[in-house]
Amino acid sequence: MDVPDRVRALLEAHAAAIPVELGRALDPGLAFPALPLEAGVVVTGVGGSEGPARYLALLLQLAGRRAVFTPLSTYALPAQGVSTDTLVIFSQGLSPNARLALRRAPEHRAAILFTSVDTARAAPDVRACHDAFEIEGGCVVKLPPDEESGTLVRLVGPAIALLAAARFAASLAPSQLDVGPLARAPELAASAGARARAAARSLPPLALHRRLAFVAAGPWLEGAHGLRCAWLEGLGAPEPALWDVLQIAHGPFFEFFDEEFTLVTLEHAGHDAESALFDRLADMLVPPRHALLRLRSALPPPLGAIDHELLVTALLLHALRERSKDLGSALGSDAPLYGLGRDPSPRLA
Repeated sequence: MDVPDRVRALLEAHAAAIPVELGRALDPGLAFPALPLEAGVVVTGVGGSEGPARYLALLLQLAGRRAVFTPLSTYALPAQGVSTDTLVIFSQGLSPNARLALRRAPEHRAAILFTSVDTARAAPDVRACHDAFEIEGGCVVKLPPDEESGTLVRLVGPAIALLAAARFAASLAPSQLDVGPLARAPELAASAGARARAAARSLPPLALHRRLAFVAAGPWLEGAHGLRCAWLEGLGAPEPALWDVLQIAHGPFFEFFDEEFTLVTLEHAGHDAESALFDRLADMLVPPRHALLRLRSALPPPLGAIDHELLVTALLLHALRERSKDLGSALGSDAPLYGLGRDPSPRLA
């Protein structure tokens, strides 16, 4: 069954709000907590929040900080003892799974939550967990948007969280990361639809509904994980692969060689050495069986992940107008896993 028109219209309305919400997230009044230079950081998040969590860990590593991403299931398992690291949690709506990590925050040196939850409007169980986290000494960074409900997929929140991750990393290592180019983010969001359509103009019909992979070069691969979740949740398609460009010649190419396949490259405008790698990839492919869509971020690395998010969101909307599943039919059936964390004392045995 196709996505209902009302759901498609709602997603398009959400996407139309991204430029304004990015402007709000650039507000100089949005404050970030300080961390001691020697403090290690453990970052977690799931679903649409996994991408921003992994991105923050990458940015901190590039800035010389000790940082690692850990999956949320870590906090459904027995504790390994008290950690001297700071725990950073990304959760737009404070899902039950995210609450597992919040309740384990006292096991860490400090804890920070990036969320869009408005406690004045939140459900009682969400508000109770949020407030308990603050009472235990956790720091909450409230992000836009104030509301993004009605569908499984999130389009606004992940882009905002990526931008906030970059600003937070820059606040900890200002000499290592220049976030000045982020001032262009609202403008780039407004133009993302036109730029994505232009890039996709040469694709054969329904190429975005084939098996698909995102391809990056260099350490920026880690900043692209969220794109896979958006594609899976938005189209109900199999989760796309995420490959380093050189990895394609070490197995993937031989697996998809005889099949219809679409590759979406995540490039940065003006980076000739990077472009040369993707030129070599293009030379390997067999059109029309293989389609190549080259997306070039107008933001420099490592900020390019934010523009790639905007461009892929625009591509997703384009693909939704062609075809997609109605993902609502499975809602509720995921309760055994998605609901884990709603109970303050879940029993896993």
